Amino acid sequence: PLQDAPGTAYEYGNVNYCLLGLIIEAISGKSYLEAVRELGFDDIGIPRYSAYTASTRLRDIPANETEYYSPACGIGESVFEADAGLAPSQYGGRHTMSGFCTGRYMEERFASGGWVISAQEYLRFVKHLGAPHCNGTGAHNSEECLLTSDSVDALVDTPPGYSGGTSWYG
Repeated sequence: PLQDAPGTAYEYGNVNYCLLGLIIEAISGKSYLEAVRELGFDDIGIPRYSAYTASTRLRDIPANETEYYSPACGIGESVFEADAGLAPSQYGGRHTMSGFCTGRYMEERFASGGWVISAQEYLRFVKHLGAPHCNGTGAHNSEECLLTSDSVDALVDTPPGYSGGTSWYG
């Protein structure tokens, strides 16, 4: 049974983004990464090498990507059988801490936060989401918007049932 009636409460969860990614794959017949590139990134000029899904193993990240370390999370035995030995928790090492340090397998996150993109390309993406920066509504922009004005309004509107203040996540 549902915990609350639809539209009466707000609860953030990454599972919604994972489902959206699976729907995109089913409808497009392509991997989530390829579909997003073809349906959006390619059209607005984001190079394929500068926007990609994250990797868990340190050896799999591109040379120009920042390495992530958190001394608080520590190191542990690798969760990957082929990588016997110790690894930082953010790169597949087991640890006993909970919360933020909980192991993350980036490849499974795909549509729920597994993207790596440069700040410059992220701003290019945001600029093309909706008016006034596209569809000729800006001083020098004739590019097509990725989202309709109604979609942008829905993105920034308070979620139905949310009563936690003036900001929300997700």
